[in-house]
Amino acid sequence: MHKEWVIKALEAGKHVMVEKPVAMCYEDYIEMRSAALKNGRYLQDASMFIYFPRLDGFVSCIKDRKSFGEIERINAIYTLSIDSDSDFTVQRIRRSLKGNPFGCIGDLGWYCLRVGIVLFCKYEGLSVQSAQVVDHKLNDHGVPVDSTCIVRFDEVSFVLKLCLLLVPL
Repeated sequence: MHKEWVIKALEAGKHVMVEKPVAMCYEDYIEMRSAALKNGRYLQDASMFIYFPRLDGFVSCIKDRKSFGEIERINAIYTLSIDSDSDFTVQRIRRSLKGNPFGCIGDLGWYCLRVGIVLFCKYEGLSVQSAQVVDHKLNDHGVPVDSTCIVRFDEVSFVLKLCLLLVPL
């Protein structure tokens, strides 16, 4: 989706901030990341919340094992229900294969997953071991609008329940 223009911008010496989903597949992301490294430029997603100080406060609370205990599993739920007459619903960018084929996973799910990545990879030094969609519902266009995913970070499970646009199409 973004790959062609991201690489052109990086090769032109620009830093690039990309809306989610950053790439349509892992290989495209690696190609864009390689272009950033080759040209000494930054490539980052536009998930602003990870750059706000309150995320560090959230992580500090969770890392306080005396108060919070050991983390073995996190459940995250992110739901968005929109009136079927709203501009958001009518435009359907998040509900079409052309706009966002990952649907709720590439849109809402990224926020939940990013918190897990920040907490477990950045602060705990864990690695993603596996990711699995264990349940899903597709809309008439084949886009996920309801999904349950499990991401395993070494010994920690991160369960995501994602719902996008629960109103009828």
